[in-house]
Amino acid sequence: MPKSPASKSHVKRSPRKAKPEAVDESLWPRSILSSRAERVPGTHEIRITILYRDRDVERIAWRKHGGPEGFYAHLDNLRASHAASKRSRNAFQAPRGYIHNRNLEASTLGVVEVILPAPQPLEQRWTCTSTLLRLREQFPDWLWTAINKELDDRDDRMWSESIHGPPRGWLQAREGIVDKALETLQYPERPAESLPSSPSVDNLRAVLARAPKRGRYGEDVEGVDIQVDYRGPLWTKAHKFCRIAHSPVPARP
Repeated sequence: MPKSPASKSHVKRSPRKAKPEAVDESLWPRSILSSRAERVPGTHEIRITILYRDRDVERIAWRKHGGPEGFYAHLDNLRASHAASKRSRNAFQAPRGYIHNRNLEASTLGVVEVILPAPQPLEQRWTCTSTLLRLREQFPDWLWTAINKELDDRDDRMWSESIHGPPRGWLQAREGIVDKALETLQYPERPAESLPSSPSVDNLRAVLARAPKRGRYGEDVEGVDIQVDYRGPLWTKAHKFCRIAHSPVPARP
């Protein structure tokens, strides 16, 4: 029997998902390192593809779930569902950053990422090799921190450019830079406490307080005005005409 036009069908709608709260992405840790594209054997067809940076893809997943912890919690749910399903005999695929964050064994999971991210604590990252660990014992704390923060800044610049990550051998180069700094940077021993107030010390501190401070890479520095004026070669119309006029004309058959 057909329904009357006045009757309305009740459709059960799923509740809307709450939007993730806005977070400061500058506080997110560095996780994925960009990987290089590999040639796929067995095909000679030319296809147009787009190579994305792995970190950009990871950031999209973080934004969708409200940050890295929200994304890792989502992976926890997927891993639990995978373990309870009949497909649990296959490895659960997950990014290496998730495996490192959850202290899991990579051998029990299908690793999507190839490169292991650097440990997040600075002391572990700065002493991740036996050579750096040995050099750490020969530096005062303040000098060791200053050198490694400068090297981290250079590392970030490499990642921000178009090349896919720092060049090979950068970790060995870091060891060489720190080792060379131990030989060439001769600093007097810093006193344990700050100097007491005096006219000369107060004047020096006032000058240093007014000095320009380096901001983030690429940002303008207050008090520093850099003018760049570069003009490359410009080809005039007359020059182009002369090139065309003096170019060889192919003979007709």
